[in-house]
Amino acid sequence: GVNNDIANILSKKKTVGFGWKGQQVVNIIKSNNILKQIKFDRPVAKDLHLRFDLRVANGALINLEALKGYIIDNLVYKIGSPAESSELILIVTNGINETAGVGAGIPLHLEVSADGINYSEFLEVDTRDQQFTLDITRININVL
Repeated sequence: GVNNDIANILSKKKTVGFGWKGQQVVNIIKSNNILKQIKFDRPVAKDLHLRFDLRVANGALINLEALKGYIIDNLVYKIGSPAESSELILIVTNGINETAGVGAGIPLHLEVSADGINYSEFLEVDTRDQQFTLDITRININVL
């Protein structure tokens, strides 16, 4: 939305004395004609890459595109939040169960990366205004 609209909504939800922080600054006039400065951050998208091995159980059929879609639909990062494999393993496991049936596969060696080259189990954003975003093209699944 527009900065003024966001500031007006935020100002109605926060009580007097609430500390405002952020890079976006909007001055609004309250109903009592007092000028109030509202600060907030807009997220800066940061690409996230995901890779993992998928051990398929007993010849189960797993639609990888449906699994990737499930991951995208269910993985939401807050501004400034890190990416960690433990949270992702739960989402991937639920995605396998939902798209292929309970116990159809097990995700292994799940890792994340900001550049698609250097992977690890935990990744922080570079600045507090960044927000990880994942795209189907940045999910690499190696079926075992």
